[in-house]
Amino acid sequence: MSNWQPLETAPRNGSKVDVWTANGVRYIDVFWHKSPDYPDGAFVYYDSYLADYIDVDDATHWMPPPTPPRQNGSEG
Repeated sequence: MSNWQPLETAPRNGSKVDVWTANGVRYIDVFWHKSPDYPDGAFVYYDSYLADYIDVDDATHWMPPPTPPRQNGSEG
């Protein structure tokens, strides 16, 4: 069962989501960002190597990120 939803329904409040693109690429930790560089807003991710926001302009679908695994405190 797929949780992918049309991009038009994605949150635009800064929440991180996963997106799927028209080219079949999945990006994680994507969020809606509005700034002088993106005055109309855009779905972006932060590239720490480039120290810049990258626009995912061909995104078509989104889904919430998966729930992280539980930590039981006895790793070893």
